[in-house]
Amino acid sequence: MPNIDLADKKILVVDDFKSMRTVLKSMLQKVGATRVDQAVDGYEAIAQAKVTQYDIILCDYNMGDGPNGMDVLGELRDGGDLKHSAVFMMVTAVANPGMVMGALEHLPDAYMIKPFNVAEFIDRLTVIMEHREKMSAINDALDAGDHNQVLRLCQAKITEAESKDVVHECERVQAETLFRLNKFPEAQKAFAGILEDREVLWARIGLGKIFYLNEKYEESITQFKYILAEHKEHLVARDWLAKALTKQGEVKLAQSVLEKAVAISPNSLSRQRKLADIAEQNEDEEVAETARRNVLRLSKFSPQKDPDDILRLANQLQKQNQKTADGLLDMRPCKEALHLLEGMEETYAEREDLMIRLHLLKGAIFKHLKEEGKAQDHLRKAVDLYDKNHPSMKPMDQVSVARDFFYSELGHKGELMIRILLCRHRDEIDVIDKIREFYYGPEITPDEANHLAVEMFKSQQYAEAVELFELAATELPNNIAISLNAAQALITFMSQGGKRTKVLFQRCGRYLDQAKHVKSVDEKRLSRYKELLKLYSDLLRAGVN
Repeated sequence: MPNIDLADKKILVVDDFKSMRTVLKSMLQKVGATRVDQAVDGYEAIAQAKVTQYDIILCDYNMGDGPNGMDVLGELRDGGDLKHSAVFMMVTAVANPGMVMGALEHLPDAYMIKPFNVAEFIDRLTVIMEHREKMSAINDALDAGDHNQVLRLCQAKITEAESKDVVHECERVQAETLFRLNKFPEAQKAFAGILEDREVLWARIGLGKIFYLNEKYEESITQFKYILAEHKEHLVARDWLAKALTKQGEVKLAQSVLEKAVAISPNSLSRQRKLADIAEQNEDEEVAETARRNVLRLSKFSPQKDPDDILRLANQLQKQNQKTADGLLDMRPCKEALHLLEGMEETYAEREDLMIRLHLLKGAIFKHLKEEGKAQDHLRKAVDLYDKNHPSMKPMDQVSVARDFFYSELGHKGELMIRILLCRHRDEIDVIDKIREFYYGPEITPDEANHLAVEMFKSQQYAEAVELFELAATELPNNIAISLNAAQALITFMSQGGKRTKVLFQRCGRYLDQAKHVKSVDEKRLSRYKELLKLYSDLLRAGVN
């Protein structure tokens, strides 16, 4: 048996069968392992690995419901919870594990086919750890985030040509590091050079990703289709092909690609979520509902649990207008939606964005249930919460709120919110992409914003007036009249029961600062500026609430 010492290694054994965990732990103890933790499923494995930096993880591939070994590895790699020096071995009963492993973006260091004996296991582990030792300096630099050092060390190893395996590994690390540094021309050259020498999936995937990120969607599609022609079950290629097809407007085809991926890997939470989102875009209610239910099932004990999934499923349910055999509307979907929302109201009461969306949704549900009074009450609550809290919301949360307003009875308000967001965040690709999933209209112009703001201020719609004046003042900072309008709208909003937050005070101060250069000959505006400055000072003394 090889000479290997695991006394100082932190090890995690993941398997849903206690007998298998016992066997693996015994094998490890025979070569000196003293710290061996256990996990009974993928959820527990992910949770433990986020707390403890393991040196070795032995993970079963198929663990029933919940994340499989592939999902565990992907989650830990993507989340940065697995050291680059760590060893991840997949344990599988699949007779042809090459088919399974070919679907992985993050390849395990090895897979062991059940059953195997201690000698086979230790032989395989020894080879891996010896290879890790040769790459130790590079792995340390990767863990430290020292990308320039990674590139230098990789180039030195490639020049030394110590062994073909080490050279190939260094070429991979070098190319992927260039990619992480957004050095796309250099990364593209590296991936293409490797593909000229030999066909490897990770290089083909890297090239496809670069084409996608450079908005060369046709070239990206070509790369991922090339992979799928030979590896039909390659999940990462399917994921990226779906993304590229969506960018090209081929949303129905993208959904078909994702549906096949989900059929291969039904317990991938992130993939089910993507399928639900794209099915909603295609107005495929049946697929969207099924995928959203799967998301809730898979996320029940997951760190990726997201209350947005509850809202999205409840929204799917409330839109169903099926009739019973006697011709009456079937109210069961609406009642299920209400049941889903009941728990949310207690758990997420501090999340204003979620509560706004919850009340909008309840408004729609009670309308279906013919309870008009309750419907209007919830819509008013949604508007009041939005008016008081939207300035402090994150942009992506504002998009979700705006989308739900857009599809509600208050669609006109939602559209205005969306147009403002398009203008305010025009340089933020993620925000714009999320909006363009459901809205294709124009952004609002500064002049239009100022004109609408005046009308809304007159009709005492202070929250909307604040947003519009702020937008106009930000876009036209040298326009003193607009800056004064923005300051006045904020002061009135805060005085009339709106929240007095630090953010709102800072914004108001900025607009007053923009207007302070009003000339003495402009007596009317100078007087208005002084009056607003006094009101602002009075509010400051009152403090935040």
